[in-house]
Amino acid sequence: MVKNKSILSGDKISTRHTTFNTVAGAIIKKLKNLEEVRKIALGPIKKAKHSSTKRFTVKEDKGQAKIMCRDTGSIQVLWVIGADVDVLEEALKDVLK
Repeated sequence: MVKNKSILSGDKISTRHTTFNTVAGAIIKKLKNLEEVRKIALGPIKKAKHSSTKRFTVKEDKGQAKIMCRDTGSIQVLWVIGADVDVLEEALKDVLK
């Protein structure tokens, strides 16, 4: 788990949780500068049942974007408010490269 205050700085980040996995960190860094994004809320980090590759999925859920961030050994949910799912997918298409 990473705890980096510079990534979590700014008024768009909800800091109820202050740690994030590496995939979530890369996504937060990319999205917090998007004009369409009003708020990013970090969910808790859960241990994955098995190791896997780094990846993420973006889905709409109750008018918000829900991003499932899968690191090699953990899973974290990010809730993004204000941006359309298509805008987020376009902005994040190269975030893990």
